[in-house]
Amino acid sequence: MAEEKENRRRRRTVIVIVIVALLIVAALLLWLWLMRQPAAPTPAAEPPLNQPAASLPATNAPITNSAVSQPVTPTPGTQPTGEADARSTLRSLARSFAERLGSFSNAGNFENVLDLKVFMTPKLADWADKFVAQARASQPSSAEYSGTTTRTITAEVVSLDENAGRAEVKVKTQRHEVAHNLDNVYYQDLNLVFLKQGGTWKADAAVWGQKSADGT
Repeated sequence: MAEEKENRRRRRTVIVIVIVALLIVAALLLWLWLMRQPAAPTPAAEPPLNQPAASLPATNAPITNSAVSQPVTPTPGTQPTGEADARSTLRSLARSFAERLGSFSNAGNFENVLDLKVFMTPKLADWADKFVAQARASQPSSAEYSGTTTRTITAEVVSLDENAGRAEVKVKTQRHEVAHNLDNVYYQDLNLVFLKQGGTWKADAAVWGQKSADGT
């Protein structure tokens, strides 16, 4: 009887040992399986929803020597070519030049044209002096206000030869003329020729096109 009890105790011990061994093996296999699984990718950071848009320069902002002579800073990842950089500079210069050349009044005594001489070649600067002298001489003595305001719509580089340092730009403008009993809005193109002198683009010719009532 005692021997039978001892045999049963041994069988229980063996069974317990086998179960524990199986549990250890199962745990080891589970650990190895987990170690072989690829790590979960780190989620990419989402861009902020309220990211402000880059500010654009005002169309009628005054032009300066530094703004004209300095190259446009390229956007990272979109490095412009030399021609693209020159076209961007010419469009910006032409827009401001057209607005300032085409905006004047008897109260301002045509000083806007003389202020633009720094952006002109000697040939065009000589024309500016003669134009202002003639305009001032023909102004009536009446103190009643008269003047024209010009706003740029588009500026297109028609031709560009960087080797020769010459470019042509067509600027479409909207103009508002007020004089005595006249109050007129019309559209007019300004054809500009630029020459590169001393590394800076300067206007060499400025010719106004025909007036249009609808911009066509």
